[in-house]
Amino acid sequence: IPNNLENNIQSFILCKGYMATISVNIDGMGKSKVFIASESDLVVEKLPVLLSGGISFIRVIPWNWAAKKGVGGLNSGLNDSWHYLWSNNGSSTLNKEYSPMAWGSGGTDEADITKYKAMYKTTHILGFNEPDDCNGQSGQYNNLCIPDTAVMHYKNLMKTGLRMVSPACREQAWDDWLDSFNILAKENDVRIDVIAVHWYDWGGNPKNSPDADPNLIFGRFKNYLTKVYNHYQLPVWITEFNANLNRTTSVNYEFMKLAIPYLDSLDYVERYAWFQPVSDVADFYDTSGAYSSIGTYYKNNNSSPSIPERIYGHGNNLENTFDGTENKTQCSPYSSIFSYKSSQSIEKSFTLYPNPVNDKLNISSFLKVEDLRIYTLHGQLRKIFKNKKLIDV
Repeated sequence: IPNNLENNIQSFILCKGYMATISVNIDGMGKSKVFIASESDLVVEKLPVLLSGGISFIRVIPWNWAAKKGVGGLNSGLNDSWHYLWSNNGSSTLNKEYSPMAWGSGGTDEADITKYKAMYKTTHILGFNEPDDCNGQSGQYNNLCIPDTAVMHYKNLMKTGLRMVSPACREQAWDDWLDSFNILAKENDVRIDVIAVHWYDWGGNPKNSPDADPNLIFGRFKNYLTKVYNHYQLPVWITEFNANLNRTTSVNYEFMKLAIPYLDSLDYVERYAWFQPVSDVADFYDTSGAYSSIGTYYKNNNSSPSIPERIYGHGNNLENTFDGTENKTQCSPYSSIFSYKSSQSIEKSFTLYPNPVNDKLNISSFLKVEDLRIYTLHGQLRKIFKNKKLIDV
C-alpha cells in the first residue's frame, strides 16, 4: 500500500464494477471484509470496527454480474452464468464465471494460491467437498475430517483475496461438523462469507419412497434452508441438490419446478446448482443428447441476480452483522470520461448491442456518431473511431 497509507486508511471509494477484499494483515489473512460495488460507486466514510486496527492488504478485482443458477461440471447450453468443477482446473469465459474449488487440503498450497490469483473472471473460492466424511470425499485424506485440521488448511485460501465460500458438507452435518468448523474459524480469525450446503433429502427415507410426494420433499427442503440461514445468518449457496437418486425422474422434475422459483425468490440464497443424480434419473439430457424435461426446465429458467444490491458490504462470520451505515452510493460523475456536452438524455440517444459482445458491436443512434472512443477499465484511451456504427472488437 503506497504513499504511507498502510494502517492509515480511514475511508475509501470503490468504483462501480469492482469487488475489494480488505484485511488488517499484509498477507490477506486475519480480520477482513469484502465490499462489492455492483451498480453504483460504494463510499465507505468510516471503516467498520472489524478493520479499525488498520489496513495492510487490499485486492481489487472486476465484479461479475452472475445470476443464481449455475451448474457443477461442464454441462453446456443451460443458460447458466457460473459453474464449478470439483477442482481448480477450470477457467471462465466471457459470459460464464468459473468458481474454483479447493476440493481437499491439496488445493490450499502456495502454488494453488498463486493459481487462484491468476484466474480471469473469478471472484469466489469454494471450500472443501464434504470434508465431514472421514471415509469418503475430501475428509478421508490428510485428516481433513477433523475440523481443527480443516480450518488450518482453509485459512490459507484467504491469501487469494477472493470471497470465501465455506466447505460444503453432507446435509446432516450443517449443525455438527460445519458448526464446529465455523466456531474454530471465528476463534482463529478465518473469514467465511458464504455458507455452502448439499441436500438430497436423505432424511426423507428416499430408498423406501421412490414415488414420494414432491410437495413433501419441497417442504423439507425449505425447512432445511431456513434452519441453515437462521443459524449462520450468512448468504447460502446450494452447490449440490436434487430429490434423490432413488426417486424417479418425474418426482425430481416436479420437485425442481417447486424448488427453483423458490430459490430465485429468497434474498439469502445467492447461488444454486442442480446435481444430476445418475444418467437415467433427472439428467439434463436424454440418451440422444437432446434436452430432457429436467434440462428444458432448467435451461428456460431466467434466474434472478446472485447479488441484486447496488452496493454490498454485508458482514461475514467475523462480523456477523448487516450494518450498512458505513456504506453509501455515490451517483455523481467521478470521471471526465463519462461527461458529455449534449443536454439530451444519453439513454434516449443511442443503444449499444449485443452486451456482452464477442464479435461486432453495433451502435443504434438517432444522432450522428461523430466520435467514439474505447477506454480500458482503468481509463486509458485505446482507440478512436470516426463516423462508425459497427465496430469489430
